[in-house]
Amino acid sequence: MTESDASGLGMTTHRIENLADGIFSIAMTLLVLSLALPETRTDLTLTVELQDLLFGQTHKFFKFLLY
Repeated sequence: MTESDASGLGMTTHRIENLADGIFSIAMTLLVLSLALPETRTDLTLTVELQDLLFGQTHKFFKFLLY
């Protein structure tokens, strides 16, 4: 008896795996949609200012990578 037939019903785990993949993809999409572009000024000339703006979003990037 194989692992997929262990219940005796002949059902495999593919349906549960697909459901978990779908839930994971929806959660990742919602996390990406919550990322906001930092407000920039038109006179942004120094890369240090851009780095500071992106650094303000690191908690959102960390949350995205965590999930």
